Amino acid sequence: MKTDQIIKLFRELPIGDKEHVMELLSKEWELEEGDFKLILNEVENLQVKKPSCVHCQSADTVKRGKIRGVQRYSCKTCGKYWMATHGTSVSGLHKRELWNKYIQCFEQGMSIRRTAKEVGISLQTSFRWRHRLLSSLNSLVPEQLEGVIETDDFQLSLSEKGKRGLKRKPHKRGRDSKNHDSEKVSVLVSVVRGQSGANGSVIKAKKINGEQVKKALGSKLKSGSTIITDHAKSFKILSELDQVEHKTVNSKVNQRRRHPVHLQTVNQSHKAIKDFLAPFNGVSTKYLQNYLTWFHFKQCTKMRLDKLKQAFTICLLSTNALDWLRELTINDTIIIT
Repeated sequence: MKTDQIIKLFRELPIGDKEHVMELLSKEWELEEGDFKLILNEVENLQVKKPSCVHCQSADTVKRGKIRGVQRYSCKTCGKYWMATHGTSVSGLHKRELWNKYIQCFEQGMSIRRTAKEVGISLQTSFRWRHRLLSSLNSLVPEQLEGVIETDDFQLSLSEKGKRGLKRKPHKRGRDSKNHDSEKVSVLVSVVRGQSGANGSVIKAKKINGEQVKKALGSKLKSGSTIITDHAKSFKILSELDQVEHKTVNSKVNQRRRHPVHLQTVNQSHKAIKDFLAPFNGVSTKYLQNYLTWFHFKQCTKMRLDKLKQAFTICLLSTNALDWLRELTINDTIIIT
């Protein structure tokens, strides 16, 4: 639609609707064209006057000026330097003036190729920036689950998309997706009733066992919570957890939401996750955990631009973003969170 057509439609709106549209557009513009310095100011505000050294944890540190608007520090003990943005997704970032525009495209769910064209960056840069952002979003995933929690798993095909030097023959298009012998991975999904978002953990196994379930959920379940699962053997270990009530559901019997013990909420999340992943035309298993975190983030910030901007600012300040991304890039394994 051309600009003159949009203006014509805008003039036909009632005054109240015009004000509402202007308010939404101002928030969109603020997110798209916001000053990158605001994020840097947030970083400096969170920094203490004399932060500990990121290399040797010594407290004997001093400021060493600014580089491209970012505060630099040095350590008197080990003699090393670091920036205030060390470990965050904006650390060492080039073309910072395009970062906010990239975030806008990211929020709208644009493909990597389309985003690269819109922002004016290369395809490889668009891919790297996406996973910098996705790695930052892990800071928004709750560390503990409390209340009535539904948990169940589903399977996805193992994907080695983008990997060079495959140890198998390449798959051919047009094959029967239901009967092929590709390896599977499990996605363990937990949903807290009454809260937005779903917590997903990727486990590199077709069928998960009790130890994997305990590793993924054992430290996350808060005392006094109730967790609901099906009768699978892998979930029996949850009954051994102290101060957590474990209830089971017969998955072969039709369930209804009006009954207090059901898995309808988490089963709907399974479908929502699959629908969310579908437009990407296959997600590499190595990066699947990042996409599950993205799904959780979108569910929690749905249709709330003010909360979206605040959440992005928080995640950009996550100091373990690059460490998380490095683990995914170097290790060809699945990290259970």
